[in-house]
This record gives sequence, C-alpha cells and structure tokens, in this order.
Amino acid sequence: MPEKLTPSDRRTTAAEYLDRAKTAMGVASDYALAKRLEVDAALIAHLRRGRRTMPLILAVKIAITLEADPLAVIAEMQLER
Repeated sequence: MPEKLTPSDRRTTAAEYLDRAKTAMGVASDYALAKRLEVDAALIAHLRRGRRTMPLILAVKIAITLEADPLAVIAEMQLER
C-alpha cells in the first residue's frame, strides 16, 4: 500500500516525490519511472537537479500514485520555483 503523506514543517522536494513514486510503483530506475508516468526521462533528470519545475499534470499523477492530495503536491512544487 502506498505511504500516506502527512503535513509537516519541512517541504518535500521534487526528488523526494519522485523517489516515493518509484517505491510506490515498484520501479528501480528513473527511466522506468518516466515510462510509467508517460514523460520523457530527461524531464525526470531535470527535476532531480532542480533545473525544471514539475509540470502540474505530473504533480497530479504523482499525487494519485501516492494517494495524496493533488493540491498539496502542486502547492509544494510551486514553492520550488
């Protein structure tokens, strides 16, 4: 069962959300994660390095995967801008 996200004083980074999604989906690589999320693998790499902001649709897909509130994930990703 995917882990539940709880509010905290510390923000969750895009890389942490990607890691949680990998675990929840049972994939071992960022390439496999990208395929499952239907995005380019380069986007995952850019998100991990902080070079891109997570697209809204990707934030929603990850939230659904993690059984989290999509608006909470979107809000945290917007704070990374």
